[in-house]
Amino acid sequence: MDKDKLYNQLIENVKKDDYDKNFIILFLGNIGSGKSTYSKRLSDDLQLYVAKNEEIRELVNGNRIDNNKNIELVHELSNYRINYLLKNNISFIYDADATRRLSDIIDLAGKYSYELFLIWLDCPDDILMQRRLKRDVKDGVDPTESIRIINENNESYKKLRESIDINDKVDIKIDTTKDFEKNISIIEETFNSMFNQKNLK
Repeated sequence: MDKDKLYNQLIENVKKDDYDKNFIILFLGNIGSGKSTYSKRLSDDLQLYVAKNEEIRELVNGNRIDNNKNIELVHELSNYRINYLLKNNISFIYDADATRRLSDIIDLAGKYSYELFLIWLDCPDDILMQRRLKRDVKDGVDPTESIRIINENNESYKKLRESIDINDKVDIKIDTTKDFEKNISIIEETFNSMFNQKNLK
């Protein structure tokens, strides 16, 4: 696998933003909480690049289902892209659950003088199960296997969340079972109040 080619493919669609502050929009949320849906809409509204981990898995594995396949290379590419964005003063949306990498991202943000906008996407387990099952079946995953993986993921995710104190780090908590448009308005109003809207350079 040609790593140089993968590196180039990964950043070829990166676009510079017009904000006068450097920041990262981060999500905390389990699989199925709506990270990609909210990322896409915020990207359109705020004109920001989205760094999607699913995009890397598709690039490396040919699909986004195999979360544990070529995992070291996926992590290496993810780190490369994040560092590229930071070094080039590009604000972006991180479309992945930031819980596992939160301390690392906070350190990197401090190193490169970036501000963080942290959104907690909250969703009940039964709704997460429905959403994930629907997506997995569409992707050709056996429903029984999908349920097993989801249950294992939920258990490990809860333990991870319990081990990290995030309450003082979260800027806004969103219930993703509520109206999507209203949630987007709440997020963008909070964002605008924190970052003084879109200041052109």
